[in-house]
Amino acid sequence: MIDENKQQLLASKSILVVDDNPDICELCREYLKPLVGSVTTNNGTDVIETLEAVRDSDVLVLDVMLEQTDCVSYCRAIDALFPDVRIIIITGYECDDILKMLSGVLGKEVCVVKKPFTADDLVEAITTTISASP
Repeated sequence: MIDENKQQLLASKSILVVDDNPDICELCREYLKPLVGSVTTNNGTDVIETLEAVRDSDVLVLDVMLEQTDCVSYCRAIDALFPDVRIIIITGYECDDILKMLSGVLGKEVCVVKKPFTADDLVEAITTTISASP
């Protein structure tokens, strides 16, 4: 059960989930839809266009291993175009080196959620990321 403070924090937020696995996108949608203002999912082939269309996204939940491009390139482009969008990485792999590189590239900590994850894991990462942002 999500506590009331987290529900209030999330109620007006817009979340974009990018994963090339449609099952993960749907799972995230199911977890988040009752809690956030809006949830958009994307298969990873056009995240920049999607972000441009969804300029009010507060948080991007991004798979670290996408078929079409690498997470580092996405994060660089996203941070350059939309520096206020917070990024959470989801992964089924051990990616300490990539995450250290992302933190270095972006100049800020990157939150990671390890697959498989629960609704509580995802919500905790999102609320922590939102709360830590200036």
